[in-house]
Amino acid sequence: MPKSCIGCVFYSRARRRCIKLGVPVDDPKKPPCMLPERAAAEASAGARAAPSPPAAEERAPPRPEPLALRPSAPLAAPQSPGGRERTGTPSAPPPALPAAAKRVTVEDELSRVLDELIKTRRELEEFMRTYFKFREEAMSGRVSVVRSERDLELALRDLEERKELLHKRLIELDRRAIELGAVRCPVCNFPVAPSEDRCPYCRTPRR
Repeated sequence: MPKSCIGCVFYSRARRRCIKLGVPVDDPKKPPCMLPERAAAEASAGARAAPSPPAAEERAPPRPEPLALRPSAPLAAPQSPGGRERTGTPSAPPPALPAAAKRVTVEDELSRVLDELIKTRRELEEFMRTYFKFREEAMSGRVSVVRSERDLELALRDLEERKELLHKRLIELDRRAIELGAVRCPVCNFPVAPSEDRCPYCRTPRR
């Protein structure tokens, strides 16, 4: 703080007045701000204006934190009797089917095979009658429609192929029926289901 008003920026020489304090200055060498009374007043005013140190804040008692759930440790894998630890998920054995269900399935399959076997055999027998009749008429020249030798040869070849297919199918079905548990008829040798009392082909009773 300057000891003379002449060097103070708040001193107005034209008005001889202190702009800061708003008081007239009689002697610039005795600044009014340096008077003992004003200095004491400014000191007291500064003390009042000075911010008081912040009081200690009252702290609330700490709240207990909720306990965090810790993940449970994985269960130990079961050990084999030898002491070696098993790895991977043990595969459960497939449920065993009841014996009655297996028997019903085999019986149904055998019944279906025997029905198809009878139809195939009947079809083969009817075809053989037609085949031999046509072949006899073709060889004797008694066909109703005039045909060339080439047409007759092709027709007989088609009939031969059809006969071979039916005969092959009949053998396959017969073998399949025996594999499923069928027994042969003592009269016609046709496969018969064990639960049947008569042969489905010749109708002979089982002994």
